[in-house]
Amino acid sequence: MKQIALLAGVTEKRGRGRPPKAESMTNAQRQAAFRARRKASGISVTVTKNIPSDVDAYDDLVLENDRLREELAQLRLVLGKRTREWALLHQASRRPVGNKWSYRQLTVAAEERIRAYLDQAEACQDFAARSYVEGWARGAVFLWDRVTSGFQNDGDLARLDALCYQKFGVDVTSNEK
Repeated sequence: MKQIALLAGVTEKRGRGRPPKAESMTNAQRQAAFRARRKASGISVTVTKNIPSDVDAYDDLVLENDRLREELAQLRLVLGKRTREWALLHQASRRPVGNKWSYRQLTVAAEERIRAYLDQAEACQDFAARSYVEGWARGAVFLWDRVTSGFQNDGDLARLDALCYQKFGVDVTSNEK
């Protein structure tokens, strides 16, 4: 290790960093002095918590939430009842016609089913339920079209489309080429 010679008149090697002052304060002493200066200046700080004026709004929201939950429960009961009724009607609509269906029997059965669905849709008071049943009518036309494709009589598809969509106020004859 290399030895460093001290300067003349220096008896001890100086340590690292800034040398401490004789009158330096500790952190606790500095904080106490700061508090004393603040108290002497007379400036006071008051912290207040602002409470919203509409505290009762929470109670109103809770009451409305309870009312809406009750209404939702009632609508679910009605929907379940309607779904069961529709399932029973759907099962009742499947009547046996023998082992084979003729084109005429398919067309008559489809037309009867479409009319029954549209009458059932008109009886619905709820828009969602009405749209659901009207979708069944449109589905019946689509299924008839797929089953009888290739041997349909002229005008049958247009007649069933018109029957299905006349309830919706749509003119299907104007779109044909």
